[in-house]
Amino acid sequence: MLRTNAPRDFHPFPLFILAICLTCGILVAQFASAAPVAYLAVGLMSAALALVSFHKNRISLVTLFIAISFAAAGGALFKLDFVSTDSTGVKYAYQQGLIVTGAPVEVTGALVVAPEMAPDGVYLTLRADELSFRNASVKAAGVVWLFASARDEAARTKLEALRLRRGARVRVMCALERSNRFRNPGVGTLTEFLERKNYDAVGSVKSPLLIERLGDEPIFPPLLWLDLWRESLLRQMQQSFSPATTGVLAASLLGNRYLIAKNSAERFREEARFMCW
Repeated sequence: MLRTNAPRDFHPFPLFILAICLTCGILVAQFASAAPVAYLAVGLMSAALALVSFHKNRISLVTLFIAISFAAAGGALFKLDFVSTDSTGVKYAYQQGLIVTGAPVEVTGALVVAPEMAPDGVYLTLRADELSFRNASVKAAGVVWLFASARDEAARTKLEALRLRRGARVRVMCALERSNRFRNPGVGTLTEFLERKNYDAVGSVKSPLLIERLGDEPIFPPLLWLDLWRESLLRQMQQSFSPATTGVLAASLLGNRYLIAKNSAERFREEARFMCW
């Protein structure tokens, strides 16, 4: 006769316990000087030990290691957020008034993802490592989201000649924003958008002539291959379908929502609102 283990009782509020562990990790990280990678290593090791303990049916150890994993995750999140707002961060520079909102700033850094094409330009996500303003240069850490305008054929040709891709190092003259100046009633604030997207600032580049390509950072080759494949698919769509159809296909299949026509976007929003009802 096979022997079976007696059923075990589960805690009635497991998410509450995990939330406490996460909070404890955040509180400990405020007073500990360990780097984020240390918390990540502890979390991964604890998760691995939890799996081993579960395989050996050591439930009490599973509970302990899961609690440690969540505490380590809380510490890592706190440290990563602290790094992005320290004295070398783009966000810190604005909070301290070192950079004036809307004033020209020269940003040097690398593209963390492939550029996203739009009908009248391109969106760039740049990991900044240096800011130049008021005839001074400072080291800076942070992510800025830029829109480079290319409304005529000459500008688009110049943009294509730059051959921007993931990992490309560039120097860009732009105007960055972090504060809210003018917005429609009911529209979310710029600060909320930045926090949701993990950007330190957004900005605009008036012309591709203000973008200087400096070189390339090493990138995992499969990522580059995927970017090239995605770009090739987008070009095939543009050659085979109308702009309206291309916008819908690019948004649904490639995740590029910037090419979708305004009336199509409105129709999708109306349908989503109807489904929510």
